[in-house]
Amino acid sequence: MDLFGRKRKKKFEALVNICIAPDVKIKKKIVAIEKITQFTESIPYLIAILDDQDNDVLVRSATAQALGNLKSVEAIPHLMESLEKENPLNLRHAAVEALAHIGPKATPAIADLIILLNESQEATGDLQNLAVIVIFALNQINSKWILETEEGRNAILFITKNLLSPLEHIRKDAANVMRKVRSEHLPVSEKECHQIISLLIIALVKGILYHDNDIRLVCSTILDRLSPTWGDSITAYRQIPLLVAKMTDSRKQVSTAILKCLKKIDPDGKKTVLSLLETRIDDHSEHRRKVASDALRVLSEVDIKWSEREIAHNAIPMLLKARVNHKLDIREVADALLTQIDPYWMQKQPTRDLVPFFIDVLLDKNNPLKVRCAAAVTFGKIGPCVGKEVVPHFKDVLEQSKGKMGPLLFAIEAAWDKIDKSGVWRKEMWKQFEETKPDPKANVPWLDKD
Repeated sequence: MDLFGRKRKKKFEALVNICIAPDVKIKKKIVAIEKITQFTESIPYLIAILDDQDNDVLVRSATAQALGNLKSVEAIPHLMESLEKENPLNLRHAAVEALAHIGPKATPAIADLIILLNESQEATGDLQNLAVIVIFALNQINSKWILETEEGRNAILFITKNLLSPLEHIRKDAANVMRKVRSEHLPVSEKECHQIISLLIIALVKGILYHDNDIRLVCSTILDRLSPTWGDSITAYRQIPLLVAKMTDSRKQVSTAILKCLKKIDPDGKKTVLSLLETRIDDHSEHRRKVASDALRVLSEVDIKWSEREIAHNAIPMLLKARVNHKLDIREVADALLTQIDPYWMQKQPTRDLVPFFIDVLLDKNNPLKVRCAAAVTFGKIGPCVGKEVVPHFKDVLEQSKGKMGPLLFAIEAAWDKIDKSGVWRKEMWKQFEETKPDPKANVPWLDKD
């Protein structure tokens, strides 16, 4: 052995001694492990360090990474053992990365990695984050892993969720997997299939709006392949306000993609206006109401006559019902939209058809007082044509109130004045009152008029 060979052997032995000595500091051991990877003969020693459970987890993790850098095929079974649930998370993480570095030769580890993926996707926190690394490793080992095993196909839903990740590298890994998915690979569960399609639609729209062309193209291709009628889904319908709000985006590629997507969702133009109006009075999400407000503003720029179209008029009953919503801003928005679509809505048949609905709202004591007041205000807006149907109920509510519920009494009195300007209905009520001869001391609010 020449001088260089002797020096090399001496250096190697010194590094091995540092790695296995029990009294050496952890940091020094980790540095030695990184250096020992220069020697291919170090693999058996590194495997022994990895397997020794008495070693600190940081040392074992560094050893796993070293074996991965060496692409050690001999280490694969030992790295697979390091994936097991009872091992510390740091070590499992390092073992996954090592298998990813080894690549296709680590094929025997695929089953164990999928088990780890299924475990981590059902968890929270750091363990859930491990799933991202597992997907990367599986892609490095066999890009078709998700198609070749039942366990892999069961992971499709989780991977689809990763298309919505804020981190680009996670989205990219998920896209690489999903490119290969065909309808026969989808889970048997109808619920999971529906979730996958819904997530793909949301990811598609997000990709369009945030100019992520890779995600946009992948999701569009997969959706057309897996569910050609995805544009008819409720999820797609709910994306309309988001798309319309950005329809005038200055980036041509974005605006073109939006128009293409809207054409898929609403080919005959019958959904868009209805979707925007529905969302504008959606009492479940203030954010969605704001988006719909922006979308209606954009719609008014590109189609100034949208409010005159039949589809807008078909939405009048929905807007009428929103006049008695428990939120004031929704009631105000509904009133403004009604006036924009048809300034004479109070005189039309759809309004007359909903009179029984408003009567029920007024009479239902379980409704908040402000909602019952809104029903009374609506009757006042409609005017005298509902007098015969409504006034008797006004009388009942006033008598039952026994002078209480001040805001409702004022709302009814104001509505009654608008409905019964000539006093005909009051005279009729007075006549009935005289015939029944109630207790003269009774509190009868509706009689307090000349």
